[in-house]
Amino acid sequence: MPKLVIAGGAGFIGSQCAEYFAKKKFNVILIDNFSRGNLLHQYLPRSRFNTDFLLNTYPNIKLFEFDLRDYEKVYPVISIADGVIFAAGQTAVTTSLQFPREDLENNLLTTFNVLECIRNSRNEIPFIYCSTNKVYGDNTNQVPIIEHDDAYSLTEPHIKGFSEDLSIDNCVHSPYGVSKSAADLYVQDYGKIYGLKTGVFRMSCIYGPYQYGIADQGWVTHFVASALSGKPITIYGNGKQVRDLLHVSDLVELFDAYLKKCKTVGSDVFNIGGGPKNAISILQLVKKLRELCNPEIIVKYDNWRLGDQKIYVSDIRKVQTRLTWTPSISIDQGLKTTIQWISQNLNLFSKSS
Repeated sequence: MPKLVIAGGAGFIGSQCAEYFAKKKFNVILIDNFSRGNLLHQYLPRSRFNTDFLLNTYPNIKLFEFDLRDYEKVYPVISIADGVIFAAGQTAVTTSLQFPREDLENNLLTTFNVLECIRNSRNEIPFIYCSTNKVYGDNTNQVPIIEHDDAYSLTEPHIKGFSEDLSIDNCVHSPYGVSKSAADLYVQDYGKIYGLKTGVFRMSCIYGPYQYGIADQGWVTHFVASALSGKPITIYGNGKQVRDLLHVSDLVELFDAYLKKCKTVGSDVFNIGGGPKNAISILQLVKKLRELCNPEIIVKYDNWRLGDQKIYVSDIRKVQTRLTWTPSISIDQGLKTTIQWISQNLNLFSKSS
């Protein structure tokens, strides 16, 4: 069976990739140091929930609990892989502002080590990198937009969303945006200079079951959990901010498509999200949640947060063409699966903030 290594396998995206490929008879190897739970001490009780489930359900999944910054431990695992999905790292803007060194090491050094493992193995190992729309920083706020009663919208030439041609330079990011941008560029460079098969996926808002959202990361599931538990929802800014949502099941199928086609597609960069058809504002999402699970949601407002993008919608035409992929799960469908899973596991969100 082919060996697939998933860096950050205990996390939301990593664990969903693990289950998907385990069902396809891959030998799946997870690498994780559980740093997110260690950094956010109050969330430790749920930090192993995903891996416990996977290890108890699938005999072809194995976990290595060590740090990706330790090259000597990482190399023997990565070098024999048939593919690597990098879903590890520090994931929150606010955390990066508090702990910039940890953010840099967990996002950049870890990525560099895995790339070096692949390069030094001299094997053809496809590499999928989970990047972010935050690489574009404040440049997304420099384009003309229209303000409506409950949302912002884009104008030409960005009516189809932001493409991969949007500059990542000369703008405000955040330590998180900078560390992810640097890692993003390293992945691209290793593809161009050393001939690695690297797919950089700059993701918008990914959501779905097995995501433990908090206020500064994973906002959709955080809102769902708050609505179901009767906790107030805090909106930073005016709530008209828009994101395109992509259900995690669609994302995992995209990764599968890249692994199958990487030899012909080669190394490339893709903006990934639900696209314009799955774009929604914070206010619009709250309205949907009032209809779907709790009509009595309490909303509070606070100041805009540093680095927040008023609107980010992915132009997914490139990835649709090159990988013959398109999102299949609508926001309404995705929210229903998310609400159902969180309803069944609401105790895991008891310490959300």
